[in-house]
Amino acid sequence: MEFEIPKAVKVGGVIYKVREKDLVVANETSGLGSCDYDKSIIELKIGMSQTRKEQVFMHELTHAILFEAGFSEHDEDLVERFAIVAHQVFKDNWNTDITEDVIMTYGGEEIARNVHIAGTKL
Repeated sequence: MEFEIPKAVKVGGVIYKVREKDLVVANETSGLGSCDYDKSIIELKIGMSQTRKEQVFMHELTHAILFEAGFSEHDEDLVERFAIVAHQVFKDNWNTDITEDVIMTYGGEEIARNVHIAGTKL
């Protein structure tokens, strides 16, 4: 299951825009993604597979979360490990539209079957 990468995400009250670009440069080095705290922008390189784009988004989102939580220095190894696990959690568990087979009864009588319940899987 894919999760949809938003066009913007609110982190600690700050709205970060998410953009895709042909060339992403951070600290004078090209890469797959970047997070600009001053401009509140997460950039993702165009042309990555969907899974890679999701992973890079989670990596850059982790930087935004840490920054907004007051951490100015980020251990890249920690960020990468956390982002990989967070990506798996979102991918395997987050679903905004779930259908459950439900039988509703009232006074012992069946009144509805296969009710559609919208919500999150978590």
